[in-house]
Amino acid sequence: MMSSPNHLLYLKIPLKKILSVTNNFDDKNIIGRGEFEKRCTGQLFCSGELIKIIARRWLNKERNDREQVFWMNIFMLSSLKHKNLVSLIGFCDENDEKIIIYKDERRGSLSNHLSNTMALTWVRRLRICVGIAHALSYIHYDESRDFSVIHRKLCSATILLNYDWEPKLSNFDFSMKTEASQSSNFEHTTSHEDYA
Repeated sequence: MMSSPNHLLYLKIPLKKILSVTNNFDDKNIIGRGEFEKRCTGQLFCSGELIKIIARRWLNKERNDREQVFWMNIFMLSSLKHKNLVSLIGFCDENDEKIIIYKDERRGSLSNHLSNTMALTWVRRLRICVGIAHALSYIHYDESRDFSVIHRKLCSATILLNYDWEPKLSNFDFSMKTEASQSSNFEHTTSHEDYA
């Protein structure tokens, strides 16, 4: 386990509430599926405000690193705060369910827009690149923390876009936490095939 859940209890959301706001993960609310997960939209009251959320539900209970990947995402998203990182709302670790709730960025992933040259102008593309560069600089080099993060899955599918086309880096499944003093000594240890 990447971190003890005790200090993260304030982020815990009951399974009953998640099932209610996603209509029991109804197919009409599904926005993405993978081998190990299902992503579903919903609306949740948070700090007195109704916000659109994405519930990311881990499906494969036999996956060896399921627990580790789940807590890695929770740790990263709860520890890192930046305007170009996706916003964690909470999580559920109940009845063998593993669900992460984060703010729904209205335009979805960058991969959905790359071929739309009318909407995704060169100026917007440049701003997205700069925003993600700021996010990477923050997770790699911010000196106010004693650790650095190597994301290791930067691609158009892990970059979400809000209503104003501002990019939000998401999906810390393959990320690696290192001591801040060692961030410049990182060696690439994962092949490109791992991301196919």
